[in-house]
Amino acid sequence: ALDLPAEFGEADYRVAREVSGEASRLDIVIEAKADFIIGIENKITSKEIIGSEDGKDQTSREWADLERRGKKLHVPPGRIRAFFLTPDNQSPLNRNFKAISWGLVADVFEGFAEQAKPAMVRLFAQHYAEIVRQNVITETEIEEKQNEQAEPE
Repeated sequence: ALDLPAEFGEADYRVAREVSGEASRLDIVIEAKADFIIGIENKITSKEIIGSEDGKDQTSREWADLERRGKKLHVPPGRIRAFFLTPDNQSPLNRNFKAISWGLVADVFEGFAEQAKPAMVRLFAQHYAEIVRQNVITETEIEEKQNEQAEPE
């Protein structure tokens, strides 16, 4: 769903939250030494911070920190990804970040639920998608999803 290389999932990676860099703090960082880094900035009720003491916007500071982190971990060029996760698919100011919505997250969990073999895993994925849809996704996105489902094929 995010256009990431399949081999990212096969790497020995770690996930951390609230990762501080020199100029920012990213909500989630997924990294595999000498392989890749994924940064996720999650905005549910707030907007991107515009400008700071150094004049750079939040996602620009975060991108610079991801690049510095990539150098320290010997991540090859082009193997750093960044996502700006919002309820309504807002565009980040830094173009290195890809905008994604919580609706996509819910869609992925629903798709996973359909494929999961253990009943408990299936149920968890279904419930998680439902909670996201009820509590995070904007009214506009819900209406768009309903319209897509109502349209004849």
